[in-house]
Amino acid sequence: MGVPKFFRYISERYPCLLEIVKEYQIPAFDNLYLDMNGIIHMCSHPDDNDPHFRITEEKIFQSIFHYIEILFSMIKPQKVFFMAVDGVAPRAKMNQQRGRRFRTAKDAEKMEKKALEKGETLPTESRFDSNCITPGTVFMANLQEQLKYFVINKITNDNLWRKCKIILSGPETPGEGEHKIMDYIRYIRSQPGYDPNTRHCLYGLDADLIMLGLCTHEPHFSLLREEVRFGKSSNRRKDAPEQTTFFLLHLSLMREYLELEFSQLKTSLPFDFNIENIIDDWVLMGFLVGNDFIPNLPNLHINKGALSTLYTAYINVLPTMDGYINESGQLNLERFEKFMAALCTIDMDHFTEQYTDLKFFESKTGRRPNLKERTSYKRKDLEAWKPDEEDESLQFEAIEPEPEKPVNKDLANMIKAVDDMMLEDSPNGDTEFELEEEDITESSVMSEEEDLFDMEFRQHKEGYYLNKLAYEKVTPDVMRSQAEGYVIAVQWNLNYYYNGVCSWGWYYPHHYSPFISDIKDFKDLKIEFDLGKPFQPYEQLLAVLPSASKKLLPESYHRLMVDTESDIKHYYPEDFATDLNGKKQDWEAVVLIPFIEEDVLLKAMDPCNKLLSEQEIKRNTHGPMLVFEYSQSDNGSYEAPEYFPVIMNHHASWNLLTINDIRVPKEKLIKGAYPGAKMDVYYPGFPTLKHLKYFGNLSKAKVKVFEQNSREENMVIKLENEITDSIDVVAEELLGKIVFVGWPHLVEAKVVAVSNKEAKYKASDLPGKFIIEQLNGNIAQNWQVDKSTIVDHYMYRLGINVGKTDILVHVTEMIGRQYVFTKIGRVNVEKKFSTKWSVFPLQTVIKDISVHDECNSTYVNIDDVFPIDSTCFMIGQQYYGSIATVKNSQECIGKGRIKISLKATNEPNFNKALSLEKNINVKYMPFYTAANRVGISKYLFTRITGTLFVIMGSKNSWSKDDVSKINIGLNLKFNKKNEEVPGYTKKENTWLYSNKAVDLVREYTQKYPKLFKFLAGHPNDDVYFEADLFPEDKATGATVKEIAAWLKKQHYYSIDHKICGSRTLEPEVVKELEKIVDKFVEKVYEEKNILMQVKPHLLYKPEFQSGSLEADPTTTYELYDRVVNIRESYTVPLGHTGTVIAIHKPKSDKPEDFMYDVMFDKAFAGGMALNCSSNRGYRMSRTALINKSHGMRYFDDNSGNNSGVGVHHQQHQQQKQQAVGYPTGPKFPDAFRSMQPQPQPPVSYGPPQKPQPPVSYGPPQPQPPVYQPQQPQPPVYQPQQPQPPVYPPPPQNSAFVSWNGYYQPPLVNNFMNFCGAPLMLPPKFQPSQQQQHLSPMIRPTSTDTKPDNKNKQNDLQSSEYLKKMLKIKDNDQQSGPKIDNPYSVPDIHAQVSAAMQQLPNMSHAKPVAKSYSLQLLSYYQSKGLGCPYYKYFDTPTGKNFVAQLVLPFNGEPVFGEAAPSRELACENVAKAVLNKLNSGDQSAPHAVNLPMKFPTPPKQWCETQNRNSTHKSVTYKNQTRNKTEDAKCNKFVPLQAVRRQPKPSHSNDNQSANKKGGNDNQSDSSNAKGQSRPGKKENASNHPGNDSKPRRQRKMRIAANFSGPSNPHQSNQ
Repeated sequence: MGVPKFFRYISERYPCLLEIVKEYQIPAFDNLYLDMNGIIHMCSHPDDNDPHFRITEEKIFQSIFHYIEILFSMIKPQKVFFMAVDGVAPRAKMNQQRGRRFRTAKDAEKMEKKALEKGETLPTESRFDSNCITPGTVFMANLQEQLKYFVINKITNDNLWRKCKIILSGPETPGEGEHKIMDYIRYIRSQPGYDPNTRHCLYGLDADLIMLGLCTHEPHFSLLREEVRFGKSSNRRKDAPEQTTFFLLHLSLMREYLELEFSQLKTSLPFDFNIENIIDDWVLMGFLVGNDFIPNLPNLHINKGALSTLYTAYINVLPTMDGYINESGQLNLERFEKFMAALCTIDMDHFTEQYTDLKFFESKTGRRPNLKERTSYKRKDLEAWKPDEEDESLQFEAIEPEPEKPVNKDLANMIKAVDDMMLEDSPNGDTEFELEEEDITESSVMSEEEDLFDMEFRQHKEGYYLNKLAYEKVTPDVMRSQAEGYVIAVQWNLNYYYNGVCSWGWYYPHHYSPFISDIKDFKDLKIEFDLGKPFQPYEQLLAVLPSASKKLLPESYHRLMVDTESDIKHYYPEDFATDLNGKKQDWEAVVLIPFIEEDVLLKAMDPCNKLLSEQEIKRNTHGPMLVFEYSQSDNGSYEAPEYFPVIMNHHASWNLLTINDIRVPKEKLIKGAYPGAKMDVYYPGFPTLKHLKYFGNLSKAKVKVFEQNSREENMVIKLENEITDSIDVVAEELLGKIVFVGWPHLVEAKVVAVSNKEAKYKASDLPGKFIIEQLNGNIAQNWQVDKSTIVDHYMYRLGINVGKTDILVHVTEMIGRQYVFTKIGRVNVEKKFSTKWSVFPLQTVIKDISVHDECNSTYVNIDDVFPIDSTCFMIGQQYYGSIATVKNSQECIGKGRIKISLKATNEPNFNKALSLEKNINVKYMPFYTAANRVGISKYLFTRITGTLFVIMGSKNSWSKDDVSKINIGLNLKFNKKNEEVPGYTKKENTWLYSNKAVDLVREYTQKYPKLFKFLAGHPNDDVYFEADLFPEDKATGATVKEIAAWLKKQHYYSIDHKICGSRTLEPEVVKELEKIVDKFVEKVYEEKNILMQVKPHLLYKPEFQSGSLEADPTTTYELYDRVVNIRESYTVPLGHTGTVIAIHKPKSDKPEDFMYDVMFDKAFAGGMALNCSSNRGYRMSRTALINKSHGMRYFDDNSGNNSGVGVHHQQHQQQKQQAVGYPTGPKFPDAFRSMQPQPQPPVSYGPPQKPQPPVSYGPPQPQPPVYQPQQPQPPVYQPQQPQPPVYPPPPQNSAFVSWNGYYQPPLVNNFMNFCGAPLMLPPKFQPSQQQQHLSPMIRPTSTDTKPDNKNKQNDLQSSEYLKKMLKIKDNDQQSGPKIDNPYSVPDIHAQVSAAMQQLPNMSHAKPVAKSYSLQLLSYYQSKGLGCPYYKYFDTPTGKNFVAQLVLPFNGEPVFGEAAPSRELACENVAKAVLNKLNSGDQSAPHAVNLPMKFPTPPKQWCETQNRNSTHKSVTYKNQTRNKTEDAKCNKFVPLQAVRRQPKPSHSNDNQSANKKGGNDNQSDSSNAKGQSRPGKKENASNHPGNDSKPRRQRKMRIAANFSGPSNPHQSNQ
């Protein structure tokens, strides 16, 4: 467990320590050490807060193996891999283990009891008792055998595991895991030939590993651990290690930070400043705040600044000494006593704060606090105190006033009484004070106050010892034993950390430590330890386990824990107290249970030991460590202990090694820095503050290390080097050179440009020359923004003040190394640099440093690279991604070719899965549509789907310092994190919501209507108070807590959030894919062995590349792609083929950080259940895959063949566009068109080519740690897209709901909203897929207007000009994806024409007798449905129209008969809907009891003129329709159109002139502007005084959804 809060304190004080790393960013390590207990706990009980959680032993072992594999493949140790499981611990550790296990059992019992009280049904299987992770249990014995099997299996089948020595120190080997690792490091340091530059990596979760690592004094030592998040949601563990982000904490940088922390001692010490000695003293100071073996000193808490106080005292007192305090693990008692004396002021300062509280207590209660109250009272708890008439103590102590004069005598007597008690054995027994009143003078007033304070202080400490440490009387012997006991504890800790266990039986016998001011007079203390021997496993089990875990012991011991007649029964209390003792968290509390007495325990166990079985006796013994190595000889088969298959022909050998073999005597240890360590050489991956001039200072800079402002001070580093060179000098010096950037986390990079606010200098092909680009306008502003962003990142994330920044350096970072084949058959290693630019301040760039580089080529020629029978992969064209075996290439090696035998297979057809995905694909809708479906305002909908905090209590009781708030929002969207909830929300420029999200909000509103009623009435409140929302239960907060509990039970709450833009197949589709693949593997999986001779660069081997390099940098990935694993020493077997079922977009948006969920064709050990069957899924990176589908797409494009992969890709892209739920037909409102998924830019396929710069898609993403300013790009032609209409803002304080930009009363029903329903054409009017994707510019032209020959000629001229400019020939084929569709646009038109022949001639039809649209409108209004939303479609002839409405109760589209005008078509569909509503359709909830006569609608819903009951018959024959006549034909015009119709401002003559002489007027108005625009059909906007009417007219048409031409001068009289 280590030191609580220590990790966070250190990480925030020294901000550069932690580095979040990806697998490809981890440096090379020689030795990897695993503290295994952290892994065991994570894999066995990942969620302690779930009483329903159950797990099998087999699953635990599988998870442990998998976690070890991930860590091993991530670090790739070159020499030693050490796995250490906790064995029997020293007696000093057992006190802490005992308290933790008692609390664990109690918490589990309470949790199950609470679940049963709620009526929950718990599983019948027994829960996993985490207390079994203790040596001697059956579980730990089985784990040891399983780990042995696992190591043998990996050595036999994994080449990477054969390269290093593997040591397994299991639970039968005594000692804590991390301290057995330290024993091994001390052992190898003492061996001759040790490399002082060995690179160590230690994995573990304990914070004290920082101290242990620094104790070794190794210069290259790093700690690996999972990313830590602080907050209420920080304890949520990931399901798999692949989803876990890892930290590297570099102790090499920690050493330099400590030198900076104590740098002022360099000038004040009377002896030499030595950083190694400073580190030793720093470790000692860490013990004083407490650890697993010794409690913290009173008033020293890390979260209250204890470490800062210790550092300050050390800096002040060390110059007064003659040396350092900690001499390599040996405590210098005289110097330590001086240091403790300097710390005494801590006790006095803390009591001074409490002394005022003592006086406040006395003034409030009228009495003095008793001893117990002295150690527990807080002033804030007394401020609300009121006298209690029944308080006997108050009545007894507060009634008698004290005399004025005798108070001095009483005070003296009280001091004397305390002195007598504290100094009972004084040589002068008669020291009675007898002060007469006349002896007191005015000069003694100050002395009286000091005496009173001193008396209170001594009473305060006395109460601590009597209550906390349970002494009956505080005597000098007691105080002496307290001081000496604590000093001995500190020395035992130093021995344990620096030399190993010095005593197995010693322990600190108290729950609390003494006051600092009482630790004195110990400089002559003689400290000796008896080594003794460790407990046996069963002895430790009985010493640490509670009676609730007695089943983990052999049955013969059970009665000792539960039998009332047992001599040790009192050691196992079922109920016990805990004491926070100044802490805040329950897990930090002291568990107040009695300590085990060793003699009593062993005596009670003795008769039970004789009843043990042979197997139980075997578990109760200590054992050696196992050292494994690879053996070339066949060692036969190895039987698995359980669950796993037999290993045939294993190649592992092992030796036994006892713990005493690696424990080096103290006198033979090498202390301090090892001679020969290269401190001035940079080892890549190990950050350093060297190479730049800087100084540090502590300040509260609010550096964000854990995504929130630091609580305490940060060590801020200020760079001293100022740049004086001009940019010309810098460009000449750096362009094209190799430098190191990212200080202090140095990365090798190549300089490609330098820039300042005025110009950018780029490298050119000519030596000594460069290209200069001037920065002006927006580019110059972007430079300033980029500079500010970079400077802020250094300051507020790394705590580095880079100073004045005038020049930025643009570089491409090195991303790995690659083997390259030369023409003469040689093999070279080349560095590969990213194609993406990164930017750094010039003052942080380093050049010309000494770098350790051991990456030399291990191959001499091609024969060495491709030995016979080795495995490789084809990245050529036809068999792209196929696994191959190298054959004898003697016949073709002279030609520079390799002979291979590859296995070519077919690929499954996923058409059935694609069809299923199309049917079940989740449809999403905008927020306004979703809000209307629920029946709440869109503003309230957006707030409730995010976060909505409620402050507990009322406004009057609210305090900023102590805010208790609960989130009652749904958290379906995360703007800052750019995350979405799959299946509920997605972000495509704006937030979209699924039906699931709508149903969830609707259920929320129905369950808590009072809440939503209040929120609707107070939509603009920033803060909501519980007392306002629920005044009836403001005292308990029951409703708010009930809401929070209800939200946590909903299905969406347990769904992992994903970065916006991630894509995942639905589980039903994945199951269908499994069926397809299974059938394919069983029947059609035919492998063809093909012999080929290929060039070496077309073959890929896993060891060819390092870093983040991919096998094929040109690869693109899509769902349904077929991929193959190309990594060795990985959980997924080499060569396994699978299908991409999810694409996870990273926060950084870097291509190398994308992750892909792959469902493999065959199950394998360690596989995951990623929406697929168990053991078939895995999360893969790009570097681990070759995309076979990518190769097939490339082959199809170049050969003209059709493998089917292209069709799958095109179909999936179409479904992806339609999944949003927007209309996809050839005609849809512009407001929807602007939200359509934009076409993706073209991608390149094929074998590795020159890397191209990555292309980013979607909305702007958060910047990664390395920032790239915007580069000037050449102009790219982009056709102008129609923009969505701009609607007016809602009225102030309006209770209306926005509906498509207009406002109406809030809907009170849960019916479908019509404007957001998918657009559906009549069966005979459905366009083809090609027609659906036509640009608005190439849609079939309407015959409503006469053709304009002049405009047509202008269009042709423009087309010819574009063709010449773009070099397009008339016979060029369109290079777009082929779409398999049985229908084309002419076919649709032919079908529609045939259908129209069967319709009556509507051009001569009689007008509708009555206005059905008004009746339908009245019906909608009476039901609170708003107004009907009509959609119109042109017939193929262009002479008639068909109208559509969506039924409100089931979303069914209804089509009316064709009509020559939109108004008549509107009447026809309204009639059809009314007939359906009156037909008594049982599916319609409002079909019953419809009114015989609908009420008259409000006047504002209809036109004020032409209320005739009949319509004129209008015939259109190749002439332009008059919209004025159209309006007269219709009794109904939607409110949107009425509000938007322009007012008349011109005469009829002007209208006629505009109509007939449009071209002339256009020319005139164009000349006034100085230019003309070809191809413009309508020129009303160019007429003087009429500039605004076309825009208003277009808004009116969009709002009314009329897509045909309209007269801009239509009258509204």
